[in-house]
Amino acid sequence: MTRFVFLTVVGVALAAAANGEPYWIAYEGNDYPENEGWWHIWGDEPTNRSLEDGCLVLDAQGDISVVDYYVRNMYGTLDPDLGEIFMMSWRLLVEDVSAYDDPSVTVVANDGWAVGFDFAEDYFRSSFEYGKTASFQPGVFHEHRFESRDMREYDLYVDGQHALSGYFWDAWGESRVSWGDGTEGVASVSRWDYVSFGVVPEPHTLSLLSWPLLLITMRKRSG
Repeated sequence: MTRFVFLTVVGVALAAAANGEPYWIAYEGNDYPENEGWWHIWGDEPTNRSLEDGCLVLDAQGDISVVDYYVRNMYGTLDPDLGEIFMMSWRLLVEDVSAYDDPSVTVVANDGWAVGFDFAEDYFRSSFEYGKTASFQPGVFHEHRFESRDMREYDLYVDGQHALSGYFWDAWGESRVSWGDGTEGVASVSRWDYVSFGVVPEPHTLSLLSWPLLLITMRKRSG
């Protein structure tokens, strides 16, 4: 089964960082998120959930009234400092969506500016940027990597390939990260292998040896 080994290398890499207080928070699908520091939010009732092969399965097939998602409140500590970059990674398979899109990921910066993505079986869209979408192969897991240096602009990569660039939206609320079945009125089935985020040194603040190692170990590896 795949395992996430980012934390050990981050500990080594941070010795090369000159600024700020980098951090990393990882959920690996081994337990329900609320048991690992995430706030579990649902509507009238939670979705049918299970843990299968190291993944959290959210199954709301046939019930469009369900919302079931997970929030990590950061209380003004989310953003990167100078010389750092905010990164978020998740590995997701969207098995079925009854209408347009349902599973979602959202990041809200310290000052309330936000970016979000909503997923269907074969594409995703930027929640706050009209008409901005990217497609991917249906029926398989995809690794997503989100990056921002200033919490105003972002880049999003899918399976290591650049998929979208865009902008945060002047939104609302406290700094946080959320993900899960986030849309009422749509039924879906999704599998979440891992979700992780944090602040790490920018590439130029690390040695030529440590930065490639950092990127390699951020990926889920089969074994």
